[in-house]
Amino acid sequence: MGSSKPLLIQMRAKEEGITSIVAHAISRLGVKSTSSVLVATSGGVDSMSLAFILNDLRKKGHLKKLALIHINHGLRGKESDKDELLVKQFAGKLRVPIQIFSVDTNAYSVLKNIGTEEAARTLRYDKIAAAVTSKKFDFVATAHTANDQAETVLMNIVRGAGLNGLQGIPESRKITSDCVLIRPLLGVNKSELRAFAAEKNIPYREDASNDSLDFQRNRLRHQVFPALEKAYKDRNVYSGFAKMSRNIASVAAYIENEVRVLRAKAIAEQPSYFPNRKIVSLDRKILHAAPDFLRRELITREASALSEKLVSLDHIRSLLLESFLEYPSEKSFALSKEVVIAHDGKYVTIENIDTPPVNGHDLIIGKRVKTPAGFIAAKKVRSWDKPGDSNCAYFKFSDLEGRRLRIRYWKQGDRIQPFGMKGKSRLVSDILSEAGIKSRRLKYFVPVVVFQDEPEFILWIPGIRSAEFGRLSAKSETALELRRII
Repeated sequence: MGSSKPLLIQMRAKEEGITSIVAHAISRLGVKSTSSVLVATSGGVDSMSLAFILNDLRKKGHLKKLALIHINHGLRGKESDKDELLVKQFAGKLRVPIQIFSVDTNAYSVLKNIGTEEAARTLRYDKIAAAVTSKKFDFVATAHTANDQAETVLMNIVRGAGLNGLQGIPESRKITSDCVLIRPLLGVNKSELRAFAAEKNIPYREDASNDSLDFQRNRLRHQVFPALEKAYKDRNVYSGFAKMSRNIASVAAYIENEVRVLRAKAIAEQPSYFPNRKIVSLDRKILHAAPDFLRRELITREASALSEKLVSLDHIRSLLLESFLEYPSEKSFALSKEVVIAHDGKYVTIENIDTPPVNGHDLIIGKRVKTPAGFIAAKKVRSWDKPGDSNCAYFKFSDLEGRRLRIRYWKQGDRIQPFGMKGKSRLVSDILSEAGIKSRRLKYFVPVVVFQDEPEFILWIPGIRSAEFGRLSAKSETALELRRII
């Protein structure tokens, strides 16, 4: 009996330590006595312990409202249903409300052509955002631990991540304009949580997939970190990663400001010929004058924003990027599977990779056709006036009557006889370059209006130049109006 008391005191000290860590964390992250918190609860030891702790803190007045949310991803059949039942019963025991959603993760993965983990994450946060909006929560709490942080940072290091990757999992981020996602357990080890759960009789379930070495994170968890713990017996390797991430975060905050300043100087607000294409243009000269790590950070951030995926560069691709920026003439290369970077000597452009259109479209009077440059429409008009811009062109209707029009896309060697240049023709490629479309890759997206029976004869380059053919004289003449609608 006497030997068990010191052990009990020791366990209670550790228990109070975890509760205290979470209390300080939520206070630092903005949770007040009037706040409402939604806890994402999977049924595992981490999230069940977090729900227990936050409910305890609610009773002590640290927050006002607490609720749980559980997403059944349907990936493990009856095991997933048992997770759902356990969380539902636990919510009843805590006397807090719970929202439960079921999603078909496998079907979504196939539909979006993404991995199962990514599909599950996307669906999970979609449901959380919906719950937050309907029930008006101030915060959503997830149960990422110091172990998760260390694993994430090490994975990012192996991938060659920049400063953002070395920061690991952020303690907080906005998920809606009125709600913040918080992670109050990032300072707590999983082994501490297990001891806490055992002492408090907190029920939880183990996910068998967490033991599978098919996943990179699990290989780190079961093979790499046990070896690190053995090699550094006198240290807590997880807290070491956590301290490094916090130190990196302070450096990153400074660099973040420098990147914002560089972006403000380098961003080129060029009107895009392709209204629906995501594209960012940066002044190449200003990029050259900036420190290399700043311009790499700016470029990867812009690429990540465009693709909505983290774009990071390893050492080799960083060298390729620097070589690309130094190249004197037009050049491009892929930063990732989704994003390409190109320059024309003056501007560096970053945009999503798309396949140029191959098939053309019949252009019928009275109907409009969608193209990468906007909608193209043809209309017969009884009178006309000089167009105010290049998005509209008029041609003598009697010269076109009986001839069908078609839209195709630019190809090398295309020529046009521009309006005002009788008997002379020019390469369309040169005209596009003068209009700011210098990249050959982008030129393949440019529509041209031709005759169906004479597809090499270009009548109009929408928004850029019209042909000499069909010149009108009197304003009362019946005309064919071609218009680009952005």
